[in-house]
Amino acid sequence: MNNEYRTMKTMPEELRPYERLDSCGAVSLSDSELIAIVLRNGTRGITALDLGYRIMERYRTLKEIRGASVEELTSIDGVGKTKAIMLLAALELGSRITKSTGPDKLHVSNYEQIKEYLLSGMISLKKEEFAALLFDKKWNFIRKCTIAIGTIDSCLVHPREVFAAAIKHSASAIIIVHNHPSGDVTPSKNDISTTKRLVEAGQIVGIDVVDHMIVGDTDVLSMYTEGLMPFT
Repeated sequence: MNNEYRTMKTMPEELRPYERLDSCGAVSLSDSELIAIVLRNGTRGITALDLGYRIMERYRTLKEIRGASVEELTSIDGVGKTKAIMLLAALELGSRITKSTGPDKLHVSNYEQIKEYLLSGMISLKKEEFAALLFDKKWNFIRKCTIAIGTIDSCLVHPREVFAAAIKHSASAIIIVHNHPSGDVTPSKNDISTTKRLVEAGQIVGIDVVDHMIVGDTDVLSMYTEGLMPFT
């Protein structure tokens, strides 16, 4: 970025993110320019656009920024706590739009759509999260229920917590899901034993556990399609 511009107002209009969005639409702006608008202003002779470039240079993608903490963002020169919070809030809103509009007509057999839904919401999590996707009698999606959030590499789950959520929302079938913060989707022995226990519990209460899906950095593994659920 050209440092001769000390504020956004001293920049030519055709370079200002606000004016570019107004004249050309939000889709025409780069990630750095959109970040500049969210941050509103710069600091100490650094424009908001400079800050946008600095943030993108550090994290490369919006997904990585969303996974950063306030403390990590404020380590970037010019980014204070308020700016870090504003940016993370904006990214979380974008993620929630995807979650709220994406799976309305999700069907249990549409694995690509399920994977896309899970990737959009779980790849940036730094702690292991265990959740259940609930489906009705016609195999249509009801909602995602977070059951437990663990440490960086573990999450303890009891069957009663899983099926309490399913019963509350009148689900007939569930897909259990959790993420591996390491990025590796290979199921652990504990993943397999937990799945077996939940399948057996589901048979008792009359709710089918049809799959266990593990979310990594860029992929989602389905234990069912991988043939790792012979006990179903």
